[in-house]
Amino acid sequence: MAHVLDEEADPPQAVLLHLPSGRRTGLSPTATRIWQEIVATGQKGADQASLADKLAPEYGTTPSAIALDIEALLVEMVTEDWLEAVPPGGEVGTDAGMDAEDEGGGS
Repeated sequence: MAHVLDEEADPPQAVLLHLPSGRRTGLSPTATRIWQEIVATGQKGADQASLADKLAPEYGTTPSAIALDIEALLVEMVTEDWLEAVPPGGEVGTDAGMDAEDEGGGS
């Protein structure tokens, strides 16, 4: 997995590239912000509740309101193999989607 973050775009936008298959996808501004938080957690991973707690104030809403959007995005990203779901206390596999490389801009 690799990602490019165009920080000069207003708002910033991420493009994900699935290296084994060559698939790519552009994320919406909100999905990009969620992705930034996922990448920032590194190998420890991120969970929906933590993401909601972190992002709700930025969007002027409650964690429970934004959690639905986060859940939908995470389900889609796991289904499409952009992320790997790991049970609580489990270990991330060596080919996990969380192994993102930043190319051209910080996250």
